[in-house]
Amino acid sequence: AAGWGGGRYRYYQRSDGSVLLVMLLVWDSSIDADEFSSAMGTSLEVFTTGKAPRLSSVDGAWSVEQHGNNVAVVLSPDAMQTATVADLVLGL
Repeated sequence: AAGWGGGRYRYYQRSDGSVLLVMLLVWDSSIDADEFSSAMGTSLEVFTTGKAPRLSSVDGAWSVEQHGNNVAVVLSPDAMQTATVADLVLGL
């Protein structure tokens, strides 16, 4: 995709079935990152009942966090953990 500079993801599942999904996406510019963050937040709103950028669903809590050209997308069992992991991924 135009503007996308790459990324990584990790998926973890505990024996109790809880999931931690972490994606770090790097964009060519902060404008590209803004566009993605906005679109991702809108997409997540379709599937959840919360409001972007932190959303809750039956699967847990989602977070879309941006710092410059980098965007972290995280799903974890609770909102506090989600926000903490997003900040760690972004180096904040």
